[in-house]
Amino acid sequence: MEHTKYLEHAYNYSWSKRFWIRLCFCCFKRENEMLDFRMINKEWPEPEEATLPDNLLWQNMSFGAVNKFIRLVLIWLFSLGLLIGAFFAIYRLSTRQETTVEYKIVKECPNDVGKDEAYFDAQYPI
Repeated sequence: MEHTKYLEHAYNYSWSKRFWIRLCFCCFKRENEMLDFRMINKEWPEPEEATLPDNLLWQNMSFGAVNKFIRLVLIWLFSLGLLIGAFFAIYRLSTRQETTVEYKIVKECPNDVGKDEAYFDAQYPI
């Protein structure tokens, strides 16, 4: 990968440095010509290192663009369904909490309950 280092060194001009060379072209005539020489199709190239064949999953290369698009759509639909379901569950739980607070049931014991009935209620609660 020595060639990549040579290429990076040849194109080691930041955006600001290229701007100032272009702005003051009368003072930096030689550098301005070098910038013109290094441009490809009137654009500044952004070289990057290619992916090595060891990093590729070759078994996935047989899937076409349509198959990948369908998988992507299904994943998005599933994610969107989970998100909508979560919001719906939160909404339903919050409305249920409001209704239980609004209609709070208070159990009051009647005065004429005997010991046998109280014992039976304690053994078998509702």
